[in-house]
Amino acid sequence: MRTIFITLDYPLYCRLISFFGTHSVPYLAWRVNRKSINMKKNIFEEYGSWKPISDINFYDIIKYPVWVWCIQVDEGGVPDGGDETAMRPILNSVEVPIDHVAPPLILLKIKSTEYYASGLYNNDTKKIESISVYIKNDILDPNEINNLSKPVIYTAIPRINGIENKEFLSQLTNIDKAV
Repeated sequence: MRTIFITLDYPLYCRLISFFGTHSVPYLAWRVNRKSINMKKNIFEEYGSWKPISDINFYDIIKYPVWVWCIQVDEGGVPDGGDETAMRPILNSVEVPIDHVAPPLILLKIKSTEYYASGLYNNDTKKIESISVYIKNDILDPNEINNLSKPVIYTAIPRINGIENKEFLSQLTNIDKAV
C-alpha cells in the first residue's frame, strides 16, 4: 500500500469530508495560523488574542463565551510572552470543544438571578469546576455572595454536545463545583 501526501485548501478539504465522511480522513485536526478544523463537528475554529486566565474579565467572557488553553491550540504550546495560564477565545463558535484535554472556560448564567459566572467544563466528569461569579467589575467565589439561594443552578451559555442551556447543580453555595 502506498501513502500519498497532498496539500488541500480548505474548500476542497470540506468537499472531501462531505463526500467520504470524517472516518476516512486520517487526520484528527488540521491547524494553520491559529485556526483549526474540529473533525467531530466539522467546524473551522478561529482563535483570538491570548490572555492569562486571571485577566479574563466579564466583558471578555460575555463577548466570547468559550476560552481554550493555548497549550491546546498554539503550535509551540505557549504563546510568545505567555505562560501555561494563557487562554484564547473561540471567535466563531458557541459550541464547547469536548475533544480538548484541558477543560475550556465557559460562560454561565446563575438561574433566577442577574448574575453571570464562568467555570472550567470537564467533559470526562460532566462537571463545572473553579466557578467564579461576576458582579460589576469584581470576580468573586460563589461563597462570597450572600443572596444566592440553594441549590445554585448554573446554566451554560454555549452549547455542550449540541445541547443548549445545559444546567449544572451545586447543592451548596460554598463550593465552586457543579454537576
